[in-house]
Amino acid sequence: MMRIAINDRSDVTRLSLLLTVAALVFVTVVSLTIYPRSLWLWQIAVSWPLTTLITFTTTRMISLQLLEIGRLNAELHRLVSRDRLTNVATRDAFFNRLAERQHSAGIALMVDIDFFKKVNDSHGHLAGDAVIAHVATMLGQEVRVRDIVCRFGGEEFLVYLDGVDEPTAELVAERVRARVARSEITAEGRSIWVTVSIGVSRKLPVSDIQQAVRQADAALYRAKAAGRDCVILTPAEISTLDIRPKAS
Repeated sequence: MMRIAINDRSDVTRLSLLLTVAALVFVTVVSLTIYPRSLWLWQIAVSWPLTTLITFTTTRMISLQLLEIGRLNAELHRLVSRDRLTNVATRDAFFNRLAERQHSAGIALMVDIDFFKKVNDSHGHLAGDAVIAHVATMLGQEVRVRDIVCRFGGEEFLVYLDGVDEPTAELVAERVRARVARSEITAEGRSIWVTVSIGVSRKLPVSDIQQAVRQADAALYRAKAAGRDCVILTPAEISTLDIRPKAS
């Protein structure tokens, strides 16, 4: 068994075809996920054939087993990187994906469902889960493929908008806020209406993502203090030591 870099995959595939046609070796190319950063390496399994049918069958069985391992690894990666309720990224997957973007810059949005405890108290936890899943779906529909949405915890979501400026990020956040506010959610046979508050960070390099999250979190609490159901952008003059204010 040999591992090869992902960039060499096409060359190895051509080589495997030539060797197999020439009846020199049997070569199988498979892919496996390498954790924790969701990187992919290509693996090739090489076996030297004998002149019997049994050997050929054994080689095919090994190949199928390796492909099954690849499928199981891909499924495991999906399970550990996606939130089970909402199917958006988990917090760990969010930061792992950003760690792979060395030369990027963007903006963080912190999104919180307003008065969520009242939803649970009035309609039950199953309805609360439906509300969380519904808001996650709307978030995913309002961002691009290159952006990342994660469930940050409970009823809070963290969104990374890659490469956008502050005015664009505010527009995206306002679209999300308005869409949630006018969206009827049906759960447990009842209609539920909710709103969200959103804090928006300044544009920062991806290496400063923790600072962007702190800024978005502080702006979120300003939005709550302002009455909720609104979008607040981090002031340009904010200090890196700024802490979240207390909501009224």
